[in-house]
Order: sequence, then structure tokens, then C-alpha cells
Amino acid sequence: MPHKNYIPKHKSDMGAIRILFTLPIEKVREDVPQLLECIQDLHWDIAHEIINYFAPHINKIARELKYILNTNDSIWAYNAIILVSKSTEKLDPDLFTAIKRIAEHPTTMELEDEVEHLAKIVLANKSLCN
Repeated sequence: MPHKNYIPKHKSDMGAIRILFTLPIEKVREDVPQLLECIQDLHWDIAHEIINYFAPHINKIARELKYILNTNDSIWAYNAIILVSKSTEKLDPDLFTAIKRIAEHPTTMELEDEVEHLAKIVLANKSLCN
């Protein structure tokens, strides 16, 4: 299968990011999980750009975000919540529930990495959670 030119090949692949920004979310739908892997480390050049691309579409990628929030990777979950925090959409109910679980019943790692603190900030945002 040929490489899709909007999927970064490495952590500094800004050419792929430029192409990604020309595409509607519907065109990249099947590749959302792979693209969200790029936000595992916010030190990567492409991570913030991926967040900016998906921020207007959090409810369209709610299933994938819930998956991240339910992994044991608390840093990835933290970064996914940063993505959610940049949205202006009211949260999908299941996504809201996943963030609420972190805020109210965090794991040890979520506490250590302060994921629950960020989750509480998102829950306090009335435009996202009212």
C-alpha cells in the first residue's frame, strides 16, 4: 500500500503536515489513529500541528480520543486532553465521561503526571462541558 503523503514519516515531517491541512477530516478519517500517535510526545515538531488540525473536530474523533484516555500512557492522555482543551465544540458525552473519570478517579500515573489536574480544567470550561 502506498504511503499517504499527509501521514508524517518522522517527527519533523512538516511537509506532510502542510498537506494534511489542505484536507478535510473526512479524507483522513481512516488514518486518525495513526495521526494521533504523533501527539504522544509534544517535543516532536509535528505534535502541536496535529493538535491544531484536530481541535475543531474532537467529536468526530471522540472514539480515538477515548481510546487514548483509557490507555496506560498517561503522557499521551495528557496530550489528548490538551487537544480537547483547544476545541470550541461541546464535548461528545462519552468523551466527557472519559475525561470526568480521569478528573474524579485518576490512576496513580495520571496523578503523578497531573493528568487529572488538566482534566479538571477542561471540565470547568463551560463552553466544552455545559
